[in-house]
Amino acid sequence: MRPATHGLDRCAVRLGKVLLHSLELDDLLSIDCAELKHVVTVHSEIFTYAHESAEFGRILKRTLNTIDGRILYLICSLLYPGNNVRKLTGSNFIYDLVDHAAKHGERVFLLGAEPVANQGAIHVFRAKYPHLMIDGYSPPFCSDLQKQEWNGEILRRIAQFNPAHLVVCFGPPKQERWISQNSDYLFRAFPGPRSARHNGFRWSERSGCFGCSQSGSVGDARPRCSKCPTLL
Repeated sequence: MRPATHGLDRCAVRLGKVLLHSLELDDLLSIDCAELKHVVTVHSEIFTYAHESAEFGRILKRTLNTIDGRILYLICSLLYPGNNVRKLTGSNFIYDLVDHAAKHGERVFLLGAEPVANQGAIHVFRAKYPHLMIDGYSPPFCSDLQKQEWNGEILRRIAQFNPAHLVVCFGPPKQERWISQNSDYLFRAFPGPRSARHNGFRWSERSGCFGCSQSGSVGDARPRCSKCPTLL
């Protein structure tokens, strides 16, 4: 899989081993591309994984990485003062994406989190955007991302719904590994403009670090993920 980076290098800065992009939200969410767009909102935890794991570092060389988190944003701003560096908060990104999809008539599929959190998020978004085409699936716990039966059911549900945007909430670095593992299938299944995919959005409020350690009611105005980071 290659990242959809045509024309984006002018918006990029490098921090350590990671290339980070600063884009307008509409450009980032646009599905008008011929390649799989795998977006990773890079915060300190993901940045650390990229430098501790050679495998994960290679994955981030093929993804469209945005700046998430105050520390990375401040460092990039200091190192690249004239580059108009932008921060994109991952915990808010899902709301921006859904708003964008509702305005453009695009389909959204939410994958991961516990069933109550997954369906709760869908309920909240449908209430706010009555015409939004959104669905989701919370797979059972599985420690093996290579398990054929487990992956088969996930991919079957995604293909059946045929989304423009796929939101994966397995927790880093497993969500990035899952998308990378299945990127060829996702690209073949949804060719052309519908090939844009997004990941890394967390239905949670921050509590010190970028983890899903808090539980929330599905009736909250901002649905939160009640899974722990090791769900998958």
